[in-house]
Amino acid sequence: MSVFNAKLVRLVEQNLYMLKRQYGSPAVLCSLLDADTDYVTGAKLVQYSICHVRKMIVLPSRMWRDVVASVARISSNKPLAYGGEFNVSDRGFIIQGGDLPLAVKKDDWIVYRGERYGVKTVLNVCGSVGWMIVARKHPGMPLVFHVTANSAINVRAEVSHE
Repeated sequence: MSVFNAKLVRLVEQNLYMLKRQYGSPAVLCSLLDADTDYVTGAKLVQYSICHVRKMIVLPSRMWRDVVASVARISSNKPLAYGGEFNVSDRGFIIQGGDLPLAVKKDDWIVYRGERYGVKTVLNVCGSVGWMIVARKHPGMPLVFHVTANSAINVRAEVSHE
């Protein structure tokens, strides 16, 4: 385990709090817990946890055109070239460590303003002071939540949002 300077940690916490107040936006962090398939019916059962973050620091997106080429395009003597170009948008998110009950993994995704962003890289800042995340936008990805919640009086409720 790394040892951090206490003054540095306090300075980072203060700066994250200040950035969160100025540039904070609500977002949802979804973590995949388990995925199972019923082989008889073919139904896929996916369990994930949803963590609502009241204020997440959202950095501006960076967009560029990406090219995917197949082997036919790489070899120059082929008459037909297969491949595709598409727009890619990456965005940075910074979350203060106290806002999340669990660690961020690369399997997670962020829902921000109705768009799904898949986590590409995760950087832990000064132990558990904060998380710096670079996420890629997945346009056209359906946002379907099937939430099962238990309340304090053991009443089970199911909510479906499409």
